[in-house]
Amino acid sequence: MGDQAFPLRAGGGRGNDGQWQADVVGGLLGQVVPVAAGMLLRRHRPEMADRVHRISRRIADVLLAVLVLYFLVTGVTRLPEGSAG
Repeated sequence: MGDQAFPLRAGGGRGNDGQWQADVVGGLLGQVVPVAAGMLLRRHRPEMADRVHRISRRIADVLLAVLVLYFLVTGVTRLPEGSAG
Protein backbone atom coordinates (compact mmCIF):
# COMPACT_ATOMS: atom_id res chain seq x y z
CA MET A 1 0.00 0.00 0.00
CA GLY A 2 1.27 3.39 -0.89
CA ASP A 3 0.48 6.85 0.29
CA GLN A 4 -2.58 6.85 -1.96
CA ALA A 5 -4.45 4.39 0.25
CA PHE A 6 -4.17 6.55 3.38
CA PRO A 7 -4.06 10.24 2.44
CA LEU A 8 -4.16 11.47 6.06
CA ARG A 9 -0.82 11.66 7.79
CA ALA A 10 -0.04 11.02 11.45
CA GLY A 11 0.34 14.75 12.09
CA GLY A 12 -3.17 15.35 10.82
CA GLY A 13 -4.17 16.88 7.56
CA ARG A 14 -3.38 16.06 3.99
CA GLY A 15 -0.60 18.53 3.52
CA ASN A 16 -2.81 21.12 1.83
CA ASP A 17 -2.62 23.96 4.34
CA GLY A 18 -5.58 23.07 6.50
CA GLN A 19 -8.15 22.60 3.77
CA TRP A 20 -9.76 19.75 5.69
CA GLN A 21 -10.36 22.08 8.67
CA ALA A 22 -12.15 24.52 6.40
CA ASP A 23 -14.22 21.64 5.00
CA VAL A 24 -15.22 20.52 8.50
CA VAL A 25 -16.09 24.03 9.65
CA GLY A 26 -18.07 24.66 6.46
CA GLY A 27 -19.94 21.39 6.89
CA LEU A 28 -20.78 22.16 10.50
CA LEU A 29 -21.93 25.67 9.69
CA GLY A 30 -24.02 24.31 6.84
CA GLN A 31 -25.87 22.17 9.39
CA VAL A 32 -25.91 24.32 12.52
CA VAL A 33 -26.93 27.68 11.01
CA PRO A 34 -30.16 26.47 9.33
CA VAL A 35 -31.15 24.44 12.40
CA ALA A 36 -30.55 27.39 14.73
CA ALA A 37 -32.47 29.71 12.40
CA GLY A 38 -35.38 27.25 12.34
CA MET A 39 -35.39 26.98 16.11
CA LEU A 40 -35.45 30.76 16.50
CA LEU A 41 -38.20 31.08 13.93
CA ARG A 42 -40.25 28.36 15.63
CA ARG A 43 -39.88 30.10 18.99
CA HIS A 44 -40.78 33.61 17.86
CA ARG A 45 -43.06 33.07 14.85
CA PRO A 46 -44.56 29.56 14.93
CA GLU A 47 -47.15 30.21 12.21
CA MET A 48 -44.46 31.41 9.82
CA ALA A 49 -42.23 28.48 10.81
CA ASP A 50 -44.96 26.05 9.71
CA ARG A 51 -45.16 27.67 6.26
CA VAL A 52 -41.37 27.76 5.90
CA HIS A 53 -41.12 24.13 7.02
CA ARG A 54 -43.50 22.92 4.32
CA ILE A 55 -41.61 24.74 1.57
CA SER A 56 -38.14 23.90 2.83
CA ARG A 57 -39.08 20.24 3.24
CA ARG A 58 -40.11 20.01 -0.40
CA ILE A 59 -36.93 21.74 -1.52
CA ALA A 60 -34.82 19.42 0.66
CA ASP A 61 -36.54 16.34 -0.79
CA VAL A 62 -35.88 17.49 -4.36
CA LEU A 63 -32.26 18.33 -3.58
CA LEU A 64 -31.76 14.92 -1.96
CA ALA A 65 -33.18 13.17 -5.01
CA VAL A 66 -30.93 15.21 -7.31
CA LEU A 67 -27.89 14.46 -5.14
CA VAL A 68 -28.59 10.72 -5.08
CA LEU A 69 -29.14 10.71 -8.84
CA TYR A 70 -25.90 12.63 -9.36
CA PHE A 71 -23.91 10.14 -7.28
CA LEU A 72 -25.51 7.20 -9.07
CA VAL A 73 -24.71 8.64 -12.49
CA THR A 74 -21.17 9.75 -11.70
CA GLY A 75 -20.28 6.71 -9.60
CA VAL A 76 -21.67 3.97 -11.82
CA THR A 77 -18.26 3.43 -13.43
CA ARG A 78 -16.69 2.86 -10.00
CA LEU A 79 -19.01 0.03 -8.99
CA PRO A 80 -17.21 -3.31 -8.77
CA GLU A 81 -18.07 -5.75 -11.53
CA GLY A 82 -19.21 -9.24 -10.64
CA SER A 83 -19.80 -8.55 -6.95
CA ALA A 84 -23.43 -9.70 -7.02
CA GLY A 85 -24.04 -12.96 -5.22
